[in-house]
Amino acid sequence: MKTMRTMAMVLFAMLFTAPAWAAGEAVQEEDLDVLMQWNDNAPPIPPTKVTQDNYLHVIGSYHNQQIKKEAYLIKEIVYADKDANYALAREKRDEGRYTLAAFYFAEALDSLKDHKWAPELCNYGIGNAFFTAGIFDGYKGKQRQYVPAVEYFKKALDANPKSRYMLDIVTKMPECYAEMSEDKLTEAEAAVKDAEERIKKYRDETGKVAQGMGYSENADKALVQLSISKAVIAEKSAIREKPGKTWQQAAALWHEARTKAKKYPEFAGTCVEGELRALIEMKDYNKAEQEANFIIDSYNKNSDYALIPQLPAAYMSLGRANMAEAVQFETGGNVPRANNSYAEARWAFLNVIVQFSGNDDYVAQAHYLSGLCYDKLKDVEKEDAQSKAIKEWQSVVANFPKSEYRDKAAKKLEGYGIKIEAPPPPAPKAADTSPPKEPKDTKKPAKGK
Repeated sequence: MKTMRTMAMVLFAMLFTAPAWAAGEAVQEEDLDVLMQWNDNAPPIPPTKVTQDNYLHVIGSYHNQQIKKEAYLIKEIVYADKDANYALAREKRDEGRYTLAAFYFAEALDSLKDHKWAPELCNYGIGNAFFTAGIFDGYKGKQRQYVPAVEYFKKALDANPKSRYMLDIVTKMPECYAEMSEDKLTEAEAAVKDAEERIKKYRDETGKVAQGMGYSENADKALVQLSISKAVIAEKSAIREKPGKTWQQAAALWHEARTKAKKYPEFAGTCVEGELRALIEMKDYNKAEQEANFIIDSYNKNSDYALIPQLPAAYMSLGRANMAEAVQFETGGNVPRANNSYAEARWAFLNVIVQFSGNDDYVAQAHYLSGLCYDKLKDVEKEDAQSKAIKEWQSVVANFPKSEYRDKAAKKLEGYGIKIEAPPPPAPKAADTSPPKEPKDTKKPAKGK
C-alpha cells in the first residue's frame, strides 16, 4: 500500500507545487490569484481574482475581463492571501516531513479559516499528508492532537463538495477507513458506494461542458483508484477473517485493478504488489513467482520503460514468495531445497537494494530480509554469510531510522551482541527515476527445486 501512497503523494505535490508564473512575480497588483496550468507550454493566464473554483470551471476576472477555464486544465491556484504557514506546509511536505506539514497546514487553517479557499485546501493538505505517511488512526503531535485522516478529507468536501480534488479525495477515503486499526470496513464499503455516486455525478455534469475530454479522463483514472481501494478492503477483510471473505477474492480484485491500471503506470506497481501478496497468502508460490519473473524478464528483454514502476514490487514479491517457500521446505525437513529458495530470495532482495536506491520503503525491507536470508545460509556459506547478515541489518538501523524494519533489525543485531546507537537522521533523498541497473555481484542462483 505504501507504493500507492507514494505515488499518490507525487500527484499531491504536482497539484500543490508550481514554479513562479513567468510574469506573475512582476505583477504589482494586490489581491490577484495566479492560475497554474498542467500544460507548461500553454499561454499563461493573466493574474486573476478567482470567484469560482470547482471541478467544472475556474472563473475569475482581470481588469473587468472574465477569465474562464475548464477545471481539468488547472493544476493549482496560488491564492494571493496565502500566509507563511501555508508556504511552510508545502515546503515540509516536499521534504517528506509529513507530520510537520500537517502541523503547518493546521496552523494555516487557524489563521485563514475566514478565507473561502482555506478550509478546503488546508484540510485536504492535512488529510493527504497523513494518508501519504500511512497514518490513519489520528496522530498526537507535540502541539496538536489530530483526528483520523479521513475526517480531514470529509471536512475538505464539506467546504467544497465540487472541489477540483473531489475525485482524489473520494477514492482515498475508502482506503483510509480500511487501514484504520479499528474495524471500519463497513464504513469503507459505504465510502466506495458514495465515491461511485460522486464519480457518476461528475461524469454527468462535466459531460455537458464543451471540449471536456479531460474531464472524462479524470473520471476514468478515479475509477482505477477506486478499484485499488476495493482490493484493499477485500484484503483487509481477508486478514480479519470476515465471513465469506477470502484471499482468493482479494487476489481477483487486485488482478482486476491491475488490468485497469495498465493505462496508468503510477498505479501499476501497487496493483502488482497487491496481487502477488494475495497469491503468497494463498500459498500459491509458483504463480506468484511466475508473475514476478514475467515482469522482470519482459523488462530485461524489451527494455520497456513502462514496466519500471512494477519492477520493485516484482522483485520484492519474488523474494517473499521464495522466502515463504523456503520456510515451507525447512519446516518439512527438506534443507537443500530450503537453502536454494533462501538463496533465490536473497538474489531478488539484493536486486532491489542495487537497482532502486531511491525507494526507501522497498530498500529498507530488502536490507532486512536479505539479512534474514544470509543468516539462514550461514551454515552453508560459512565464510562470511553471518557478517553480511549483520551488515544488512546495520544498514537498516543506520540509514532508515523511521522504517518499520528498523526495530526488527535492531533486535537481530542485539541477538548477536551488537550495541545499537541512535544514528542522526539521514538527509532527504531525491527519488531515483533512472532505469534499473543490473547488480554486479548478485548472480541469480540456478534453480534446484
